[in-house]
Amino acid sequence: MRKKIFNIFSLRKTISILFVLFLLLIVSCLFIVRYYLSSYKFFSDRRLVAAVECKHSRKSSNPVLNIEFFPGSDEAQVRTFIFNADEWVIESRIVQWKSFFGITGARSYFQLERLSGRYLDIEKEKAMPRIVYGLGSRPDKIWAFLYKYQRLIPFIEAAYGNSAFVRFEAGKKFHVYVTNSGLMIKDMTPPKKRSFWFIG
Repeated sequence: MRKKIFNIFSLRKTISILFVLFLLLIVSCLFIVRYYLSSYKFFSDRRLVAAVECKHSRKSSNPVLNIEFFPGSDEAQVRTFIFNADEWVIESRIVQWKSFFGITGARSYFQLERLSGRYLDIEKEKAMPRIVYGLGSRPDKIWAFLYKYQRLIPFIEAAYGNSAFVRFEAGKKFHVYVTNSGLMIKDMTPPKKRSFWFIG
């Protein structure tokens, strides 16, 4: 009788241990999946900060950019910029967090700073006057502090200035994104419709 009770007790104990191990395995699997999904989201995360439309000025042949900053947000604003160059350049200050800190959901700190023109010919770049527009309303003291002490702050990977540029082409539309590695410009121009019979 005692032996039978002992066997029943041992069986229950074994089942309980196996059940606990099974739960731990499930929790571990869920944690690993969540970690990898968070990692993927961290490295693929991007924020739309500007919608850009390229045009020509009605009064001259100068390129014009119509830009809506932070579209769809409370901070949205539309501004127009006139240029005299072949390409347009957008600059920002970026603070990139270390991966282990970023996967918690923290996004890169950034501030858009300048918009300027750029010539394809380096000699023309040296000789022609440059047009530069400020995008920040004041010096970024937070970025300056993080930049100065970044080596002492354990969760900062890097603090740096970043820029991206593309060729100016009238009729083109672009989206400017801030990613975890810096600025990205994506061509959003709808493709031209072609005839079914046209091959080229």
